[in-house]
Amino acid sequence: MSAIDFDRIYVPPFHNERDKIKELVRIALENGFKCLPDISIEEQVQKLTEKKNYLVLEKFKTELTISNKEASSIMPRLGNDDVKIYSLEKAREWIMAKAEEIK
Repeated sequence: MSAIDFDRIYVPPFHNERDKIKELVRIALENGFKCLPDISIEEQVQKLTEKKNYLVLEKFKTELTISNKEASSIMPRLGNDDVKIYSLEKAREWIMAKAEEIK
């Protein structure tokens, strides 16, 4: 895969966050991006207490918060290893595993 100039990726303006998420996910899938839980444990705990799912697009270094309903509508299209959406349950599992590593 050739290098991508991320500064030149055009993301059109969106009227709402949901359309922005869908476009970023589309771009991510097209370019084989990986989604990783690369935000701090504190931030993840904050997200868990807010009862939101989140998607971290590593190469965009962007965190997007999405509702459970939006997550379920996007989830079927992300059923591969290239991009993963971390639900509250997955986030909890990741936090617990990370906490074990730190001990």
